[in-house]
Amino acid sequence: MKLPPSLVIGMLATSILAPLVAASYWWVMWPERTAREFVTLMALGQTDDAKPMTRLLPYCLVDPEQIDFDDLTTWCPDNLLCESRTLWDMVTARQQFTIRTDLKMDVCGSTVKELWCNGRRARIRWPGNEPWQIDSR
Repeated sequence: MKLPPSLVIGMLATSILAPLVAASYWWVMWPERTAREFVTLMALGQTDDAKPMTRLLPYCLVDPEQIDFDDLTTWCPDNLLCESRTLWDMVTARQQFTIRTDLKMDVCGSTVKELWCNGRRARIRWPGNEPWQIDSR
């Protein structure tokens, strides 16, 4: 029995396109999964697991009093909002998220690249560096 050529072509195209669509979806959603995992770990106080996910730049222009990272409402995964992004952001697996009105973070793939507080770059002072808040150095 011979199958119609259109059916053979359709089955071949489906077998090629299905993995590409699945991989593309995984790639585009990667930053959101990373952001949710990071915020969840921070909300649970598992900073040792969250710290390796960051590559925050070593500068800070934010006063330590402006944000309290011990406040669990800061790290509520339900409050995480995805910002719009360009086609290039999707290609490079980059996205910005709003955690609350004054706190944003940039995620690239599996890494939190930048943290913004009131429009200024910031970095986290991790436990062991005294009070756990934005580092003022």
